[in-house]
Amino acid sequence: MKRFIAALLALILLAGTALADAKKGKRDRLVGDLYRAFFVSEEEAEAMIEKDLKALDYDPLLTAVARHWQEVFLDEEYPIYDYLEDDPSSLEIEEPSKHAFVVMGLCLNNGEMEEELKLRCKAAARIANAYPGTVIVCTGGRSGERNPYRHTEAGLMRDYLTEECGIPASRIYTDEVSRATNQNVTNTFAILREKGIRTMTVVTSVYHIRWATVLFWAAAEMSRLAEEDPYELKIIGNWCIDVRPPSGYNDLNALIASTQLNRLLGE
Repeated sequence: MKRFIAALLALILLAGTALADAKKGKRDRLVGDLYRAFFVSEEEAEAMIEKDLKALDYDPLLTAVARHWQEVFLDEEYPIYDYLEDDPSSLEIEEPSKHAFVVMGLCLNNGEMEEELKLRCKAAARIANAYPGTVIVCTGGRSGERNPYRHTEAGLMRDYLTEECGIPASRIYTDEVSRATNQNVTNTFAILREKGIRTMTVVTSVYHIRWATVLFWAAAEMSRLAEEDPYELKIIGNWCIDVRPPSGYNDLNALIASTQLNRLLGE
């Protein structure tokens, strides 16, 4: 009898592993097709995504992720806000005390901030000053080939916001260990949850906003749908600087996003 029970348990475990592997394969296929949908006609993209979602039995998490990808990457009318041209009030932040502006980092040059990263900080300062009760989260660890003082993106951003933009240090939180956007998202969520934040706005460069927003949206859905201790966070918009992307970046944007999205969903 004991041998029979042990064998039965082994079969159950193997079946569970097989089901998990099958679901992972379908998830990988969906994320890959989300990337491919970026380069085909609207009708072809819709057909690919619907086919994949049907195979996944319309899994609530992956359905939400796919729908948001369609909205952000595939809809040319997706609204993007320019910090120099748009009115901060257009974001309609209803409860500033529970809102965070999350500023994405950028690779350091010889351990120092590039002008683009300083502009992201200026954009964050402008919107934060319009909503005094909000907080700012800077995210990004050590980066760059030469960084003799071991500076972090988030640490330098915090210093710039306080020293050059006049934002009180008490309003700024940092994630100084992330090395990729999916890590930025995971670590930032831990900070937001700890501080009781319920809504957020992504602050970054215009060419990076779709990628970052999709990852934050996926993390928000993962947290909302968690079986144990769910946490609900709403991404209400974006606040961008309009700068030219690195050479060839836009061609890689969706590929990078899909790769990091798969990593995030697999964590």
